[in-house]
Amino acid sequence: MAEKLRIGLVSGIRHQDDYAPFFARHPEVTLVGIADDADIPEEYHALNRDLADQFALEYTTDLDAFLARDDVDAVCVAPEYARHTPLALRAIAANKHVLVDKPIGITLEQCDALIAAGRKTTRTFAWIARIGHPSLQRAHDAVAAGDLGEVVNVNAHFLATYGNGEKWDDEERTFFDPVVNGGGELLNFGLYPLTAILNVTGLAPTAVHCVTGKYYNRPHREFDIEDMALLNCEMENGILASICVGRAHVPGNLHNSDLWLEVTGTRGTLVTDELVPDAVLTGPTPGYVQRRYRSPCASSGHFEAVIDNFVWAVQTGGQPFLGADEAERVMHTVFAAYESAETGEMVSIE
Repeated sequence: MAEKLRIGLVSGIRHQDDYAPFFARHPEVTLVGIADDADIPEEYHALNRDLADQFALEYTTDLDAFLARDDVDAVCVAPEYARHTPLALRAIAANKHVLVDKPIGITLEQCDALIAAGRKTTRTFAWIARIGHPSLQRAHDAVAAGDLGEVVNVNAHFLATYGNGEKWDDEERTFFDPVVNGGGELLNFGLYPLTAILNVTGLAPTAVHCVTGKYYNRPHREFDIEDMALLNCEMENGILASICVGRAHVPGNLHNSDLWLEVTGTRGTLVTDELVPDAVLTGPTPGYVQRRYRSPCASSGHFEAVIDNFVWAVQTGGQPFLGADEAERVMHTVFAAYESAETGEMVSIE
């Protein structure tokens, strides 16, 4: 491998414009180009060309040739959601290190196919979620150190505040059409609180009950997809976890999303908030702050930390934050939650 990790961008349809700046300024990374298939809509080609121009990169429409290049060590895969799995599978087959945008697939079958390939490859396979935030990393360390004692309850909340409300622009079809996007906000955002819980506590659900609805946004009603979901989960150690996730219409909100996590243990309660870098341990008496786990990072930093972690994993052979095992636990929960929302029953997670 060259001294710097040579990374190619595979498609720039959804979130690649969020990730590319972090790769571009990473001291141990060289961006070598952006590639996609030729037979995609012209509007997608335009997005790819715009991203290539922004970072002075070559754009090629021969993806297979791009993946065969010796000067591409790794790729970040971020097309529209329906192509996450097929493009990531092609990159793995080309023997590249792969970082794929969330969700890793839009069906359980897609997810399982990519999970199997991720386990089989000798290269790094990782995927993106908001677990790199400083407060979550401090919380992970606190739980691992036993500061909370035994975990007895978990509550998590993720709310995107930039919902459309009654506005509708057909150009935003890529964000809502289930043919392209796979589903609603449970698929889109549900993995954020699930990965936060898994990362901080090491626990995953064994069964889930879910209720969904279309409450805030016209596009969700138009496409018959949920904009809110409430999950009650039985966890691996027998405790309960509750999760609220969705996209609301809050035009006056100062931030585009809220993500907080509350973990209660036998020695106190730990609270994290994506809007601040610290994690706070309270208890055992009400209102008493036992400890504040401070972070030197005052920015959100979640995606940058995940990208740093991917680069480190490739260079050292270490385990990334999120790999095949974590994908299986999280995505199986998401699709079990959809089954529960349809049947009204608690669904076991296999």
